Amino acid sequence: MDEGQLQDLVLTALKLARYDREHQTAAGPLCLAEVTFDSPADELRAYIRQEYAAWAAAR
Repeated sequence: MDEGQLQDLVLTALKLARYDREHQTAAGPLCLAEVTFDSPADELRAYIRQEYAAWAAAR
């Protein structure tokens, strides 16, 4: 993963976490407090996938 891809991943996860906090829409076991700018890429991907899977299942 190059630096630009990593930055996109971090920003996407942080935006999603902020939205989930503001709207109380988190849908999985990963805690929002654990999603930070310094979170490892694997954890950020897992958070995004968890939330997408919940969204897709509800559609």
